[in-house]
Amino acid sequence: MTLQAGEHNIALPEIDAAADAMPWVAPRAYSFALGACPPSHHSPGWISSCFHWTVRMANIQDAIMKLCYGLRPTRPGLAEWGSLCAQLDGWAAELPAALAIHSFALSTPPPHLITLQITHQKAVLLLHRPFFDHQSSGARLSASKCEDAAENMLKLLEVSSDGVRPPSIA
Repeated sequence: MTLQAGEHNIALPEIDAAADAMPWVAPRAYSFALGACPPSHHSPGWISSCFHWTVRMANIQDAIMKLCYGLRPTRPGLAEWGSLCAQLDGWAAELPAALAIHSFALSTPPPHLITLQITHQKAVLLLHRPFFDHQSSGARLSASKCEDAAENMLKLLEVSSDGVRPPSIA
């Protein structure tokens, strides 16, 4: 049993500018691909903002799971599904530029920002997967969204594993 977003009065975490300004430093126990150390980040780590936006994404994912993957899932109504699409698109549009992967053009982003972006792509997959194999024009859009999200996740994993900048991530 989980606590649903509408069943509590817990506010979104506040963004702490001082915590955001601190550079991200890898914990000593951090495991690195092929033994390589992560790049040093002398720019802000955005840890507080990332947590705030992760919680916002978790609330959207919760609504997706409740609608599409409940104990007795039904095919989501177009209005409900469209509302979740709008929430997901709104989240991406409102995400501060500092938390976007493209803002790290010359360096590897901290892992928490990569994880935030992977979480967004996962939410896109969860929302569009129920319509992936149907034969309507909406299904073709969902298939395209799923394929783009999967490709973006692979690009993000490349960034996190070797620090190489992939082509643009949508």
